[in-house]
Amino acid sequence: MAEQTTFSLPDKSVVVMNADSKITWNNRKFSNSRHLRLNGEAYFDVEKGNKFVIETKNGTVEVLGTQLNVFSRNNEFRVSCISGKVRVASNNSEQIILPGETAELTPNGVTKSTLQNPGKVAAWQQGIFYFEDKPVVSIFAELERQFDVSIKFNGMEDRFITATFSNKNLKEALDIVCIPMDLKYEIENKKVTVYEKPK
Repeated sequence: MAEQTTFSLPDKSVVVMNADSKITWNNRKFSNSRHLRLNGEAYFDVEKGNKFVIETKNGTVEVLGTQLNVFSRNNEFRVSCISGKVRVASNNSEQIILPGETAELTPNGVTKSTLQNPGKVAAWQQGIFYFEDKPVVSIFAELERQFDVSIKFNGMEDRFITATFSNKNLKEALDIVCIPMDLKYEIENKKVTVYEKPK
């Protein structure tokens, strides 16, 4: 929790992992079959070579020498292509995405769209988190991971927001999310309670 880490895979591909994320692979087989499993969020700078497969519980990503960001937590799954070409598949649905495009799992399968701010997709590596029209509950979950706190809230599942915050200051990040939504919060130890302002 509350940290990012960078490391090299056996093929010299570089991975930057976001807080509360996990990657597993078979060291013996990796040079023949570049296959790994991701739970969480990671940025990949993949060395050119044979097929590179990232498996998540929500879908599978195939790449050939490229840069991409993969997010797979709970039922959310999205892949953003920074360079190269990426195939994203989930169940019987798939999309090929190019630089500046993103594929996201929706109730209608994997859908493709153009990124509004492609430069901000992997800004989390520098501690900057950008959310464009995302559920506030997803943003609270990211705040929990980045600051190692628990956030309690009720009845906000249908609220969406566009917001950018840094993982350097919890109070500042909460202000950025809560003030525009007319929400109040209290911080006690590592517990945050968010609630609607009384009318």
